[in-house]
Amino acid sequence: MRYDSRNLRSVYEQAMSKVAFLEGDPQVQPIFKTLMHQMLTLLLAQYLLFYAAHWKSKGTAFYADHNLFERLYGVVKGEVDDLAEKIVGYHGTEAINIVELVSGAMGWLQSWEMGDEYESALKSEEAMQQLFRQVYEQLKATGALPLGLDDWMMGTANAHETHTYLLQQRLRDPGRVADKTTSAQLVSQHAAAQAAQSAPMGMPPEEMGAGAPVPMEAEPPMPPAGPPVAGPPVGGPPVGGPPPAAPAKAPPKPKTEAKPKDEKAPPAKKPEEKKEPPPKVAHVLSVYRNVLGG
Repeated sequence: MRYDSRNLRSVYEQAMSKVAFLEGDPQVQPIFKTLMHQMLTLLLAQYLLFYAAHWKSKGTAFYADHNLFERLYGVVKGEVDDLAEKIVGYHGTEAINIVELVSGAMGWLQSWEMGDEYESALKSEEAMQQLFRQVYEQLKATGALPLGLDDWMMGTANAHETHTYLLQQRLRDPGRVADKTTSAQLVSQHAAAQAAQSAPMGMPPEEMGAGAPVPMEAEPPMPPAGPPVAGPPVGGPPVGGPPPAAPAKAPPKPKTEAKPKDEKAPPAKKPEEKKEPPPKVAHVLSVYRNVLGG
C-alpha cells in the first residue's frame, strides 16, 4: 500500500483516536474512567496523609516514625504518578482535573480522621484494599481490564499489605501510648487548668457559671486527746498526749566580783623579831639597872 498525504493523515487520525490498551465494550469506558479516578483520589489522599504524619512525628520514637512515614509516602508518590499516566493514556488529558482530584482527596481524608496519625493511616489502608478489590472485580467481570492495569493493581495491593503490617506493629507498641497526646486532649487540659485557676473558693471548676457558688463544708471537730504513746518520743511530742515537761533549771551560781587586773594585794607584814643587844652592851645595861635599883 502506497501512502500519500491523504493516507498518512487518515492513519494519523486513527492513531490519535485510539485509546491505549483498552478492551471490552466501549459503553463500559465511562464507568472504567470513574473507577480509575476514585483510585487516583484515594492514593493522592494517602500521599498527603503520610506526608503530614511524617512532619508531625514526635516523642521518644520520633526518628522511627519520621522514617516510616517517609517510606510510606515515597511508595505512594510513585503509585500516584503511575496511575495518573495510565488514566491519561486510556482516556486522554481531559480525564485529569486537578479540582476534582483535590476535592475527592479531601473526602477521603475526612473519612479517615481518627485523631491519631497511625490509626488514620491504618484506616486508609483498609479503604484502599476494599476499593481496589471492588474495581478489579467490576472491570474483570466486564472484560474491560487491560493486562497492564491488572498487573499494576496486583503489585500495588501487595505493597500496601506491607504498609498495613508496618502500621499494625507500631500500633501494638506499648510505648506508643505514652507519646500519644492529641491536640484535642491538649486543648481540654488547658481549658481545665484555666477553669481551676479562675474558680472562686468553694466552687468546683465544672460548676463555673452554673449559679451561685457552693458554700464550703465545715471541717469536723478534732477528736479529744488520748494518752501518750508508750516509749520515748522520736522527733517530737507523743501523738495525742500532753507536751513533755521542761527540765528543771539548776540554781544560779553566786556572782563574784572580779578584781581589776591592775590592782595588787599588799604583802603581809612579818612579826617583828626582838634583837638581843651585844654582850658588852648587855653588861652595861645590867650595871645601870642595879645602880638605879639600889
